[in-house]
Amino acid sequence: MSLWKKLLVSAGIGSARVDTRLERARFLPGDLVQGVAKVTGGQLAQTVDDVYLDLVCSYYEDENSRGWFNLAHHRIIGAFELAPGELREFPFEVRLPLETPLTMGGFPVYLRTGLDIPFAKDPRDMDPIQVGPSPFQEACFGALAELGFRLFKADCERSRLHPGLPFIQEFEFRAESGAFFGRVEEVEMTFLPVGDGLKAVLGVEKRLAGPQEVEDVAWGEVLSGADVLAGMRLAIEKTLA
Repeated sequence: MSLWKKLLVSAGIGSARVDTRLERARFLPGDLVQGVAKVTGGQLAQTVDDVYLDLVCSYYEDENSRGWFNLAHHRIIGAFELAPGELREFPFEVRLPLETPLTMGGFPVYLRTGLDIPFAKDPRDMDPIQVGPSPFQEACFGALAELGFRLFKADCERSRLHPGLPFIQEFEFRAESGAFFGRVEEVEMTFLPVGDGLKAVLGVEKRLAGPQEVEDVAWGEVLSGADVLAGMRLAIEKTLA
């Protein structure tokens, strides 16, 4: 076994590799993700300390740069020996957190599978997933549409509003018709944890008498399990009172 080959393997050339296969690629927050991590040995026998799975997402740290955040970490299997060219398969299932961002507005979400190999560059596999709205989130979007609002922007931005994350995902709506047209300039909505579920927090920009005058944001909220349309209408009305 040549020293040169050992050096190449330690740099990740000819080392073990991992490939993750998911049963599906589209999920809702709180869904169970099932798949298989396939680990293939390289040119040399290696010790693998861990096979792990991370849920990672991006957000705006400021106007000019994005950061990445590890939303969840799961250990698939502990230490084992991997022979050259050997294939090992490890089924897994992990649950997406309720606060997993929706894949809207150009903010991707990835499942990143990695191998922890001592004295070697850790192999990784990145699999993008699509995350759609949960039934409660879908009901909130539908309620705002029924009240005459149109979604025009969605992004993930740095914030201290969420108790466990360095960012929030914010959805911005503009009034185009209905009872709030001319009274509300914009509604900003984000979802925050409450108990075992979520609540919708609304920031309402109120239009004043002048055509370009907008008052500072007032806040309201809608809890899951309630009549979402009625709750959304009431939350906005309260900010206008």
